[in-house]
Amino acid sequence: MIRIVLLSFGLILIFVQHYVVAIEENIQFLVFIVGVLLLGVPHGAADLLVATKNADLSKIEFSKKQFFFVYLFRLVLFAIILFLFPVIGSILFIFFAAYHFGETDLYQFKTDTLLGKVFVMSYGLIILSVILMHHFDEVKPIYQLLDLGKGNELIINWISENRYLILSVNGIIFFSSTFIYF
Repeated sequence: MIRIVLLSFGLILIFVQHYVVAIEENIQFLVFIVGVLLLGVPHGAADLLVATKNADLSKIEFSKKQFFFVYLFRLVLFAIILFLFPVIGSILFIFFAAYHFGETDLYQFKTDTLLGKVFVMSYGLIILSVILMHHFDEVKPIYQLLDLGKGNELIINWISENRYLILSVNGIIFFSSTFIYF
């Protein structure tokens, strides 16, 4: 019931924001935080389901407390890395996210070999490349908000100018790794 109420409230906020009056960012952020606290993070819930299923398939005892501890520890550790080393952290984030997408979507394939890991990574990179590179004009302002140091604008401009090259290279890597994998 709470989900329906919050979803309805969110849709009303979108309508008001778009057609009536702009809602302050602080209020939008507060509503977002309340939603996350009440509903949780959907992706984290999916990770929990995948981890539970993997433990069942492997016949390993699964502890939700241990899962949450490790999950939150990784989040905090990664936040620290992003804060201290933003460029390296951003690059690592892309690669971790790519691997995670591939690992989640391609769970039925044998991925415990180096070739399997390359296959999974290349799949995740092509997914992220299609989303980020094809819509880089929309992504660019978000990257500009991150303070990545002196080279921030240079990196963003290089990505912007070479986005279709990046997408093409990722496509070639994905199709090559898929061909070799099979």
